[in-house]
Amino acid sequence: MVIIKARTAGSANGFWYVKHKSLSSNYNINLNTTSASSDVTSVSQGGIGDLDNVNTFDFASGTSGITTVNASGTDFIAYCFAEKQGYSKFGSYTGNGNADGTFVYTGFSPAFIMIKCTDLARVWRMWDNKRDAINPNTANLQAQASDAEYDDPAVSIDFLSSGFKVRSTDSSYNGSGNSYIYMAFAEAPLVGDNPATAR
Repeated sequence: MVIIKARTAGSANGFWYVKHKSLSSNYNINLNTTSASSDVTSVSQGGIGDLDNVNTFDFASGTSGITTVNASGTDFIAYCFAEKQGYSKFGSYTGNGNADGTFVYTGFSPAFIMIKCTDLARVWRMWDNKRDAINPNTANLQAQASDAEYDDPAVSIDFLSSGFKVRSTDSSYNGSGNSYIYMAFAEAPLVGDNPATAR
């Protein structure tokens, strides 16, 4: 997963561009908006290319313009995440629209989870095991907003020993048939002699 942001004020419309390995080819999504993912080849300014190489990333389509990730003369910062077994997981799932929601296997007990619907304009949801240490975890933040924490039983999630389970019909993370991307980091890396932390 790669996140890119212009460091120059007013550049690239202030967008945070995101490319996730589970997005369709040439599709990007914005961390600072609720927009669904979109094909960057349909606009001249382009975006982040497909993540086919484990050591590098490239750009898709155009090479200049104020809404690009590669504008001439503009400084950018890129946050690049790699999946490490037992430590981090970047994947996707399909919502079932049921309060007994989808279980997502990560291979570890998560400490942090961020989820975004890719085919609808919905908020980014973030949960962690520090602000809310018991299941269901109802304390969530929104990546695209400056809002204070939401403590909402209608938007809850369970942190489990080997992944997470969504516990709501809310379409921001469990709409029936909708597609979602997520990033998750482990509470205790499951490598060597480190045990899983069950709930």
